[in-house]
Amino acid sequence: MDFWGYAWDAHKIRTDDGFILTTFHVTGKKGHQVETDHSRAPVVVMHGLGCDAESWVYVDPDDPPVIAEDTAWPLPLHLFDDGFDVWMASNRGTKYCQEHETLDIDTKEYWDFSWVEMGKYDDVSNIKYVKE
Repeated sequence: MDFWGYAWDAHKIRTDDGFILTTFHVTGKKGHQVETDHSRAPVVVMHGLGCDAESWVYVDPDDPPVIAEDTAWPLPLHLFDDGFDVWMASNRGTKYCQEHETLDIDTKEYWDFSWVEMGKYDDVSNIKYVKE
């Protein structure tokens, strides 16, 4: 986010089955006054398989893009610039979501979940949190 010049806050969100997710809220653009259009619904973007929220804005430190007028800007940042309230979510088990209320990450029980639980709990918890 720093590379692109945006500010964000990390929010800890608990799922109904005890996982603790970290979801990132885009809060500003350095050097710009961007107004959120409250008539638009908030946007929660979720990563794909094998990724996490960082994948939306990741920059390879060994090969950063040259910022120019035609630079491909990450989707969540385009949405923010257009006035949307943007949240970047991650599913359980990813880099930013390796906490649980009672289970230890080094146990088999912690990792005993599937895409079903991610949809049933992670997505629902993120959407409820953002709506509040």
